[in-house]
Amino acid sequence: MSAPEEAPAHESASSEKKSLSTVMMIGIGGGVFIVQTVLVYLLIVFVLVPKMSGAGSHDKSEKTESHEEAAMDAKDAGKFVYVVKDLIINPAGTGGTRFLLTTVGVETASEEELKSVEKKDVVVRDVLNTILAGKTVEWLDDQTKREGLRKEIRDSLQKSIRPEKISQVYFSKFIIQ
Repeated sequence: MSAPEEAPAHESASSEKKSLSTVMMIGIGGGVFIVQTVLVYLLIVFVLVPKMSGAGSHDKSEKTESHEEAAMDAKDAGKFVYVVKDLIINPAGTGGTRFLLTTVGVETASEEELKSVEKKDVVVRDVLNTILAGKTVEWLDDQTKREGLRKEIRDSLQKSIRPEKISQVYFSKFIIQ
């Protein structure tokens, strides 16, 4: 006669086990999802981006210097370089759907000039932003225009951060997405 009372107790224990196992599955699935997301992020940042930046940074230069001049320049090159790392630019005409990720080095003639350029970081970034954001993706992707872009940046920086002399502009990373 008391059989109807026992059935609900058995059913409630069964439903508690089912809801507990559902909660555990959601928790485990969420944890696995987070771990996978972190792994993908790390893979992109530490493996893919460095490989892509290395592949895209080979520029063809048309210099007619002798071997001695090139050796002397190489010895002094890069001695006083101010680096603007990971500058993200939205190129002209993209509506924010494409971007340029670049690292730009600005070489000066002396350590004093380098320190002065470092103090003018905001001006340097503004010049780089203005010039690069004014170019289209197609223009930026054309490697034959890269030397002209360096000259344009160098000349604009020279005017903006006087009296420092900018001797060269380098792109150590130039990725268009």
